[in-house]
Parts: sequence; C-alpha cells; structure tokens
Amino acid sequence: MKDLRVLIVEDEGPLASLLSQAFDNEGAVVSLASDGLDCMSKVADFKPHVIVMDIMMPRLDGIDTTRLIRRREGFGQVVIIALSAAATWTRRKACWPRERICTWRSPS
Repeated sequence: MKDLRVLIVEDEGPLASLLSQAFDNEGAVVSLASDGLDCMSKVADFKPHVIVMDIMMPRLDGIDTTRLIRRREGFGQVVIIALSAAATWTRRKACWPRERICTWRSPS
C-alpha cells in the first residue's frame, strides 16, 4: 500500500484511530476528517485514492458528502467505502451503485 492515500471520515474517535492505525501499518498515507464538512475541506488538497466514509455523521452525512465528492472534477473514480452501524440492505441500496460505493457494517 505504499503511497496509497486514504482519507478516513469518521466522527467516532476510537474507530477513526483504529482505522488510521490499520492503514498506517500497511504503509498508507492517512488523513482524518471528523465529518463531511471536514472531509470536503481536505479532499482537494489530500487527493485520496480511497475514502473510508461513515454514513451517519453530524453536520454533513456520508451520503451527501459522497454526492458532493462525485460532482467534483477528477474525483469520480475515487474508491469510497461506506461504514455505518445502520448498514441495512435498504440503506445500502439507497447509495450503491448509484454513488459507486461499497458499504460495510461498522462494529457496534
């Protein structure tokens, strides 16, 4: 994973730290954002290859943040992995494949 840039967008500090450490241990360059607005302020400068995105966050949720990222020129092919404690089949269908993201259930 050398030189892979991963942006982790997660409002729960312990989970953000765990994800960051896991990617860092594999040699990725990691940046953290605490919510969708923070993500949008970092995405252009950091230019991530992969975004790990929490779905349920304050201020700007992961679904709307993903839509904004997809509208930005040059970010249509960024891999976005959605995490949510509420990753039901209905919720997953609501955002994939239209937004081209995968969803994983985060630990509760």
